[in-house]
Amino acid sequence: MCECFPVDSIDLTQDPYPDISSYDRIGLASGIYFGSVHPLIKDFVEKTKFRKDQKCFVITTAGAPFLDFSGFLCRTLKKKGIECCGSFHCRGYDTYAIFGKIGGIAKGRPDTKDIMRARKFLDSLK
Repeated sequence: MCECFPVDSIDLTQDPYPDISSYDRIGLASGIYFGSVHPLIKDFVEKTKFRKDQKCFVITTAGAPFLDFSGFLCRTLKKKGIECCGSFHCRGYDTYAIFGKIGGIAKGRPDTKDIMRARKFLDSLK
């Protein structure tokens, strides 16, 4: 998605507490691990001081196509007075538990259709 839009991408494994003070809109993207977003994203959202006028959105991928995994982040942002202006979820390759024994599920995901849906989502945030 970063190739489709002029954005800065920050890897929290390299910089767990980046300075986001100059950004008006912040996207939080994560695969789902054991039913939750990556611990570094949780920690970042909990410990970061956001400006009151900043807005965030959430993007997740997981083997399960029908669950909304953005709830924790959106609730935490709301408690901080930050608007979560939307979330996007699509399937992603999953090798959790029994799925690893069978070679995983949702291989090849996100795929081209997922990326197109994500682009529409991002366009809707403009």
